[in-house]
Order: sequence, then C-alpha cells, then structure tokens
Amino acid sequence: MQKSSRPYIEQMAFTLTKDDDNNLITATYEANTSYQDRIDLLHMLARILDSQPKMNVLINTAEARTNMSDAEQLEYGKLLAENAHYFQYNRTAIVKNSINPHPYILAEAYSNGFRNFVEFDNANEAMAWLNGEII
Repeated sequence: MQKSSRPYIEQMAFTLTKDDDNNLITATYEANTSYQDRIDLLHMLARILDSQPKMNVLINTAEARTNMSDAEQLEYGKLLAENAHYFQYNRTAIVKNSINPHPYILAEAYSNGFRNFVEFDNANEAMAWLNGEII
C-alpha cells in the first residue's frame, strides 16, 4: 500500500479505497459482489487493519444484489466475528439497503462477538458518525 494523499484503490466486484490522509478505508460492494468477494474483502481489510488498526472503515453494501444462502450468511457472520479483533480500535460503519436481503450476517457476527460496528441506511449519516459529527 502506498502512503500519499492519493487514495489506494483496488477494483474487483467491490471497490476498496484506503485514504491515509482522512484515516479511512472505504469498501463499496457492487451489485454482483459474490460470497467469495466478501471473504476476499474481509481478508484485505484485516491485512490493512493489522498494520493500521485505528483506521476507520466504511463498508457500503447498499448496491449488493447477489443473494447468499442462509448457510452462507451464518458462515460469513462467524467469519466476521473471528476477525473482530482487527476492528477493535476503530469505528466501523456498515451501510445497508433498507430492505436487507441478508439478515443473518450481522446478527450472527454480533452473537459471536463482533460488536464494534454501527449500521446505517444512509452513507452520509455513516460518514458523519465516522467523523464524530453525530453520536
């Protein structure tokens, strides 16, 4: 990863932007973000947060349309919880579609110990929270 005022960007079925100047990692899911893409993104976030644990994270899933089975949702929720230690020193905002097609992911993650996140229906509110403008 480069350190500069220009954000680092990685393009897959999601976009990952690391902006050191604003202490922010932004991950945006595209409509076709698959189950494996989500796992890949989580591993990429863990690598970044391992070396920069206080970077805030905005994960925008509002555009994701690829449905996951109930079993995949539960498995992914457990995987989030297994990686919760990477998110313990930062703020993590998750923007979701108001009609959540994957209700079990965050419920499973929360029940297994991943609690350092706040869900939003609006990216502007999520950014305001990450910036400390709202509580």
